[in-house]
Amino acid sequence: MYKLDKVKKTSPLSSLFIRFCILTSFGILHAESLGKTVLLSAFEGPAWTVQTRTGRATSFITPGFEGGNALRVQARGPSFRLLPPAPIAIQARTRSISLRATGTGKRDVLFVIVRDAFGQEQTVRLGLLDFRDPKILTADTSRLAQMVRLENRGITLIALYLVPANPDDDCQITVAELKALVEEPFRTPADPFGPAAAP
Repeated sequence: MYKLDKVKKTSPLSSLFIRFCILTSFGILHAESLGKTVLLSAFEGPAWTVQTRTGRATSFITPGFEGGNALRVQARGPSFRLLPPAPIAIQARTRSISLRATGTGKRDVLFVIVRDAFGQEQTVRLGLLDFRDPKILTADTSRLAQMVRLENRGITLIALYLVPANPDDDCQITVAELKALVEEPFRTPADPFGPAAAP
């Protein structure tokens, strides 16, 4: 039998480590509660366009998976940029960008191209399109530069980037519900007692 009187007392260092773990966990949970999801594009007109150096592609708006609209792209070639009507600036610190998509069951890959706070283009992987039923793909943007000299400039979505598994085969994808998970700015709660009285 395990007896409690034989348990060794924890050292001060162990106690500090345990407290650190608890506080860190609380901080992570608190940070999650500060996030909110914003819609970046509902794929309404004008339509997105497809840019390619070689190959061919067409894009058009089609009914979405759960109402609304979706963007369908049919292409053949090595790579394609799917461009919104205008770059989409996100005016808050962005943790992730996501969308709902369908592929053709091949190992085509979808990326998101964003401009960071320093004006540099960054390519972040959304995921493989090796499925046919609608699925949500998410790109982690939390490590991108989004602040300069403590000024929050956010990021700007430039394009989606499609790389087919085989450039000689037809590739078709459908994407909808382009969203971003952003951090809400911290707001000081109102003082229930009102402003302090003047001396």
